Amino acid sequence: MHYRRLVILAVSSMGYLVLLAIDFQTGTLRAGSTIPTLTAYFILFGAYLAAIIHSESNHWPWHWIWLPAVFFRLILIFTTPTLSDDVYRYIWDGHVANQGYSPYEYRIDAPELDSISIPARDLANHTWMASPYMPAAQWLFARLNAIFPPTPKAYQTGMVFFDLGVGLLIMGLLKLGKLGPQRVLIYLWSPLVILEIAHGAHLDAFMLFLTGAAIYFAYKQMENNFLRIFASPILLALATLTKIIPILILPILFWRWTWTQRIIYAGLTVGVLAGASIEVGSGLVGPQTGTGLFGALRIYADVWSFNAGPYEWFKQLAEYFNALQPDRVAKLVSLILVILAMSWAAWQARISSSIRKDLRLMALPLGTYIILTPTVHPWYLLILVLFFPFLTPGPDEPTHVWHMLIPWIYLSAALPLSYLTYLDPADYRELDWVRLVEWLPVVAGLLTVAFLNVRQRRAGVAFLI
Repeated sequence: MHYRRLVILAVSSMGYLVLLAIDFQTGTLRAGSTIPTLTAYFILFGAYLAAIIHSESNHWPWHWIWLPAVFFRLILIFTTPTLSDDVYRYIWDGHVANQGYSPYEYRIDAPELDSISIPARDLANHTWMASPYMPAAQWLFARLNAIFPPTPKAYQTGMVFFDLGVGLLIMGLLKLGKLGPQRVLIYLWSPLVILEIAHGAHLDAFMLFLTGAAIYFAYKQMENNFLRIFASPILLALATLTKIIPILILPILFWRWTWTQRIIYAGLTVGVLAGASIEVGSGLVGPQTGTGLFGALRIYADVWSFNAGPYEWFKQLAEYFNALQPDRVAKLVSLILVILAMSWAAWQARISSSIRKDLRLMALPLGTYIILTPTVHPWYLLILVLFFPFLTPGPDEPTHVWHMLIPWIYLSAALPLSYLTYLDPADYRELDWVRLVEWLPVVAGLLTVAFLNVRQRRAGVAFLI
């Protein structure tokens, strides 16, 4: 059976080398290169699915999983991030901080920063507002800029290290959850993960590492008293202070922590945010200048919308019924549904005695958020890909547990279609058919999974959380 592994490995390697060749020849993976990039991506995804299926029926040694995963990432580190320009904002924020300014105090194009200008300033996005990134992210940017040259390659390399660390944490959690260790392939070989981190250098890799470590230390039995008490809440606080979304797993970890740990998490998170707000202002009140700790995020929450699924349909429905502010109605409905998902997950976690079930419960509010948020770039799904390996059956579970994973695997294949928005640099626009292809099968798949689970519950053999 080794020849099948070799074929899968060869196809995957060629796919990533094609992306590298596109980058070398055209200087970009989007605009005029979008169609070749997506073609390579879908070929890679086919090889990825073949690897998952083959590794399930034929045990893959660790080196067949890890060495190719590292190799694929190394290839894309040699590309220049073009599917997103977020990395230039990272570089600029780190530079500003190291020059003694707060990244929240001034817009990128503010004349007060002219004296410290570097090339990344002109390449960064949304120059009309200050940084949208949280304090832990700013700490990382400043450290990377202080240690390495302020280039995309430094950030791509740094994020890949965190990304591979996530793989190690997943292996530890798979062991704790009594799931097959080869399931780490579902994360490590994901073309979405590799493209968005090794090529895009997205901050999400750091957030995933902190989140995975917080979960691991919450369940790992440790003799070290300091680690047992402090590691999990501090790490989750840092993850929340990197990007807010990890707070969605708090309803599950809340029941695994002592009151001391809950206070540590709340105290660190609130304390850091309060301290930063006192220094530069919260940005939550007054004119939307885009400055202050939450100034840019406030604009993001108020006006940003891109590649949304059900949220957009809620908005269209509100427009049909002549609601005064359809976007507000859609956001309120989405918020209520996310809160309900968090509440149900918290209730289930309180009565759970299974690490495996807890890991699946964490995916519920995260998945609900991704489905309902107004803006969904491809890398936004990475926080959920972290949990993909746990949405698979254990040795004591039926094979139809895989049903939980299928809609999300599909979404990780389809989301890069949103890059078609940038096909014509002179006419950025969303395509209605892309939204339907991305989201309709996911919603239909999740509804089917829910229906099947109800039937299984009635039979006393429910497979869902």
